[in-house]
Amino acid sequence: MAGVMMLSLAISVSAAEQDPFNYYNDFTIEKNGCIVRDDVVYDRDGEVVVRLNHGMTPDGYPLMRDFQVCYLDDASTYSVARTPELGQRIFDNTVRLPQNVNGTESVVFGNSFNITEAYPYIYLDYISGDMPVNIAVRNNAAGYAKWWRAIQTGTVRTLDPGVILEDNDQWVVAASGQGQAGFASLSLWTAASLS
Repeated sequence: MAGVMMLSLAISVSAAEQDPFNYYNDFTIEKNGCIVRDDVVYDRDGEVVVRLNHGMTPDGYPLMRDFQVCYLDDASTYSVARTPELGQRIFDNTVRLPQNVNGTESVVFGNSFNITEAYPYIYLDYISGDMPVNIAVRNNAAGYAKWWRAIQTGTVRTLDPGVILEDNDQWVVAASGQGQAGFASLSLWTAASLS
Protein backbone atom coordinates (compact mmCIF):
# COMPACT_ATOMS: atom_id res chain seq x y z
CA MET A 1 0.00 0.00 0.00
CA ALA A 2 1.38 3.36 -0.97
CA GLY A 3 2.34 5.43 2.03
CA VAL A 4 0.68 8.76 2.57
CA MET A 5 2.72 11.10 4.64
CA MET A 6 1.44 14.01 6.58
CA LEU A 7 3.56 16.83 7.88
CA SER A 8 2.05 18.64 10.80
CA LEU A 9 3.45 22.10 11.14
CA ALA A 10 2.96 24.17 14.23
CA ILE A 11 3.75 27.57 12.78
CA SER A 12 4.28 30.78 14.69
CA VAL A 13 3.06 34.06 13.25
CA SER A 14 5.75 36.05 15.00
CA ALA A 15 9.36 35.43 14.00
CA ALA A 16 10.39 37.10 17.24
CA GLU A 17 9.29 34.02 19.19
CA GLN A 18 12.26 32.03 17.84
CA ASP A 19 15.06 32.39 15.35
CA PRO A 20 14.28 29.66 12.80
CA PHE A 21 17.42 30.35 10.78
CA ASN A 22 19.68 29.52 13.72
CA TYR A 23 17.74 26.33 14.44
CA TYR A 24 17.47 24.80 10.94
CA ASN A 25 20.48 26.07 9.02
CA ASP A 26 23.79 24.28 8.48
CA PHE A 27 23.08 20.99 10.24
CA THR A 28 20.88 17.91 10.03
CA ILE A 29 17.97 16.99 12.30
CA GLU A 30 16.45 13.50 12.19
CA LYS A 31 13.09 13.64 13.89
CA ASN A 32 9.72 11.85 13.71
CA GLY A 33 10.32 10.05 10.42
CA CYS A 34 11.85 12.89 8.42
CA ILE A 35 15.10 14.73 7.96
CA VAL A 36 15.73 18.48 8.02
CA ARG A 37 18.99 19.44 6.34
CA ASP A 38 20.13 22.91 5.28
CA ASP A 39 16.64 24.45 5.32
CA VAL A 40 14.95 21.53 3.49
CA VAL A 41 12.52 19.00 5.05
CA TYR A 42 12.69 15.53 3.45
CA ASP A 43 10.34 12.59 4.01
CA ARG A 44 11.66 9.14 4.91
CA ASP A 45 12.06 8.32 1.19
CA GLY A 46 14.22 11.38 0.52
CA GLU A 47 11.47 13.38 -1.25
CA VAL A 48 11.34 17.12 -0.54
CA VAL A 49 8.35 18.04 1.63
CA VAL A 50 9.00 21.76 2.04
CA ARG A 51 11.91 24.05 1.27
CA LEU A 52 12.46 26.72 3.87
CA ASN A 53 13.98 30.14 3.30
CA HIS A 54 16.18 30.90 6.32
CA GLY A 55 13.84 28.78 8.45
CA MET A 56 10.64 30.30 7.04
CA THR A 57 7.97 28.34 5.10
CA PRO A 58 7.11 29.49 1.55
CA ASP A 59 4.10 31.31 3.09
CA GLY A 60 6.42 33.32 5.33
CA TYR A 61 5.87 31.58 8.68
CA PRO A 62 8.63 30.08 10.82
CA LEU A 63 8.61 26.29 11.11
CA MET A 64 8.38 25.47 14.80
CA ARG A 65 10.63 22.80 16.30
CA ASP A 66 7.80 20.43 17.28
CA PHE A 67 6.54 19.54 13.80
CA GLN A 68 5.69 15.89 13.13
CA VAL A 69 5.67 13.56 10.16
CA CYS A 70 2.95 10.90 10.17
CA TYR A 71 2.08 8.13 7.72
CA LEU A 72 -1.03 6.39 6.43
CA ASP A 73 -1.47 4.07 9.39
CA ASP A 74 -1.19 6.77 12.03
CA ALA A 75 -4.01 8.37 13.98
CA SER A 76 -4.47 11.33 11.59
CA THR A 77 -5.86 9.38 8.59
CA TYR A 78 -8.76 6.93 8.68
CA SER A 79 -10.16 4.46 6.15
CA VAL A 80 -13.80 5.13 5.37
CA ALA A 81 -16.17 2.18 5.83
CA ARG A 82 -19.20 4.34 5.02
CA THR A 83 -19.59 7.98 4.07
CA PRO A 84 -19.86 10.08 7.24
CA GLU A 85 -22.33 12.90 7.74
CA LEU A 86 -20.98 15.70 5.56
CA GLY A 87 -21.06 19.40 6.35
CA GLN A 88 -19.54 22.17 4.27
CA ARG A 89 -18.51 21.43 0.68
CA ILE A 90 -14.90 22.46 0.20
CA PHE A 91 -14.39 21.21 -3.36
CA ASP A 92 -16.12 18.74 -5.68
CA ASN A 93 -14.60 19.13 -9.14
CA THR A 94 -11.41 18.75 -11.17
CA VAL A 95 -8.37 20.95 -10.65
CA ARG A 96 -5.06 21.28 -12.51
CA LEU A 97 -2.18 20.95 -10.07
CA PRO A 98 1.46 21.95 -10.53
CA GLN A 99 4.21 19.41 -9.91
CA ASN A 100 5.90 19.52 -6.52
CA VAL A 101 9.52 20.16 -7.49
CA ASN A 102 11.17 21.77 -4.50
CA GLY A 103 8.51 22.08 -1.80
CA THR A 104 7.30 25.58 -2.72
CA GLU A 105 4.62 24.68 -5.28
CA SER A 106 0.96 24.32 -4.38
CA VAL A 107 -2.29 25.98 -5.37
CA VAL A 108 -5.18 26.88 -3.10
CA PHE A 109 -8.48 25.64 -4.51
CA GLY A 110 -12.09 25.25 -3.45
CA ASN A 111 -14.04 27.19 -0.86
CA SER A 112 -12.62 28.42 2.41
CA PHE A 113 -14.29 26.57 5.26
CA ASN A 114 -14.60 26.22 9.03
CA ILE A 115 -13.48 23.34 11.21
CA THR A 116 -15.96 23.21 14.09
CA GLU A 117 -16.83 20.91 16.97
CA ALA A 118 -19.79 19.61 14.92
CA TYR A 119 -17.64 18.97 11.81
CA PRO A 120 -14.01 18.56 12.97
CA TYR A 121 -12.79 16.23 10.16
CA ILE A 122 -12.14 16.41 6.41
CA TYR A 123 -13.67 13.79 4.08
CA LEU A 124 -11.46 13.19 1.02
CA ASP A 125 -12.36 11.19 -2.09
CA TYR A 126 -9.64 11.23 -4.77
CA ILE A 127 -11.89 10.08 -7.61
CA SER A 128 -9.48 10.12 -10.53
CA GLY A 129 -6.30 11.81 -11.63
CA ASP A 130 -3.01 11.75 -13.49
CA MET A 131 -0.71 11.40 -10.45
CA PRO A 132 -0.55 11.15 -6.66
CA VAL A 133 -1.37 14.44 -4.93
CA ASN A 134 -0.01 16.27 -1.89
CA ILE A 135 -2.73 18.04 0.13
CA ALA A 136 -2.42 20.66 2.86
CA VAL A 137 -5.17 21.84 5.18
CA ARG A 138 -4.06 25.29 6.34
CA ASN A 139 -5.05 28.14 8.60
CA ASN A 140 -2.30 30.68 8.13
CA ALA A 141 -3.95 33.30 10.36
CA ALA A 142 -3.60 30.92 13.29
CA GLY A 143 -0.27 29.55 12.02
CA TYR A 144 -1.40 25.94 11.64
CA ALA A 145 -1.21 23.39 8.82
CA LYS A 146 -1.19 19.66 8.17
CA TRP A 147 0.18 18.20 4.94
CA TRP A 148 -0.61 14.75 3.51
CA ARG A 149 1.76 13.50 0.78
CA ALA A 150 1.45 11.25 -2.28
CA ILE A 151 -2.27 10.42 -1.95
CA GLN A 152 -3.11 7.84 -4.61
CA THR A 153 -6.05 7.87 -7.06
CA GLY A 154 -9.00 5.98 -5.59
CA THR A 155 -8.18 6.93 -2.00
CA VAL A 156 -11.19 7.60 0.23
CA ARG A 157 -10.16 8.79 3.68
CA THR A 158 -11.26 10.94 6.58
CA LEU A 159 -8.46 13.28 7.62
CA ASP A 160 -8.09 14.56 11.15
CA PRO A 161 -6.60 18.06 11.18
CA GLY A 162 -6.16 17.56 14.92
CA VAL A 163 -7.21 21.05 15.99
CA ILE A 164 -10.33 23.14 16.41
CA LEU A 165 -9.71 26.85 16.61
CA GLU A 166 -12.40 29.52 16.64
CA ASP A 167 -15.58 28.50 14.81
CA ASN A 168 -15.24 31.50 12.48
CA ASP A 169 -11.61 30.76 11.53
CA GLN A 170 -11.20 30.27 7.79
CA TRP A 171 -9.31 27.24 6.50
CA VAL A 172 -8.16 26.46 2.95
CA VAL A 173 -6.97 23.42 1.04
CA ALA A 174 -3.85 23.59 -1.14
CA ALA A 175 -2.36 20.83 -3.28
CA SER A 176 0.36 19.88 -5.75
CA GLY A 177 1.09 16.88 -7.96
CA GLN A 178 3.65 14.31 -6.84
CA GLY A 179 6.03 13.40 -9.68
CA GLN A 180 4.24 15.44 -12.35
CA ALA A 181 1.68 18.17 -12.97
CA GLY A 182 -1.79 17.14 -14.05
CA PHE A 183 -5.50 17.00 -13.33
CA ALA A 184 -7.13 15.61 -10.19
CA SER A 185 -10.84 15.06 -9.57
CA LEU A 186 -11.37 15.49 -5.85
CA SER A 187 -14.30 15.67 -3.46
CA LEU A 188 -13.55 17.34 -0.10
CA TRP A 189 -16.09 18.11 2.64
CA THR A 190 -16.07 18.78 6.34
CA ALA A 191 -17.28 15.69 8.16
CA ALA A 192 -18.96 14.97 11.50
CA SER A 193 -17.24 11.64 12.15
CA LEU A 194 -14.31 9.53 11.03
CA SER A 195 -16.46 7.04 9.06
